[in-house]
Amino acid sequence: MSIDNILSIGFPQAPSATAVNVCPVRTQRSWESRLRTASNTLSFMTIQSGRTARQLCAAADEALTEAAFRTGGFAEAEGLFGEARTLAERDGDREAEAFALGGLGMAHHYRNIANLVSGRAPTDADVAAEEGLMLRALAIWQEIGDAAGTARALAALGEAEMAAGDLQRAVELLSRAVAAARDADLLPWWIPDAEESLRKAEAALSAAS
Repeated sequence: MSIDNILSIGFPQAPSATAVNVCPVRTQRSWESRLRTASNTLSFMTIQSGRTARQLCAAADEALTEAAFRTGGFAEAEGLFGEARTLAERDGDREAEAFALGGLGMAHHYRNIANLVSGRAPTDADVAAEEGLMLRALAIWQEIGDAAGTARALAALGEAEMAAGDLQRAVELLSRAVAAARDADLLPWWIPDAEESLRKAEAALSAAS
């Protein structure tokens, strides 16, 4: 199984800030299941390939799932993704580097969403850190021509902008994410989720106008 096939699963998007209060138990179980599927599949691939950076990404992905939906502690995931990124840069593994950068961005994203749910708005620095990591991941995905990675990074950036309140930018990024997801022929559940995020951003923008 190739890395391209595995990374077409990628990091599912977290529930957006506008959706977290809708059926939270069902939403948590749904996203937890999807994240575990991605983690287990990537873990199988990396163990077989023996590529250390990718093994670290798989372990980090599992730690991120635990942190996002159970413990709320992101230090382990961030540490593993950071180590994976260092090794990927050393070895010239651009795919693993992008995956690690995206994972670090998603850790920031989940933490920002958790703050929103608890009534604490993310700081400008928090939002900038998330966006910066995802932009770097996006640049690599685009550089190596990975349409699936590009779609995921665009969606994550759109979610970040929506959480930050820049609805126009969120709509722009999520529109691009939906188009890229269709072009990349991502898993059937991923495209409707991206479309739903776009509809939420469009509705919020319309209400704010």
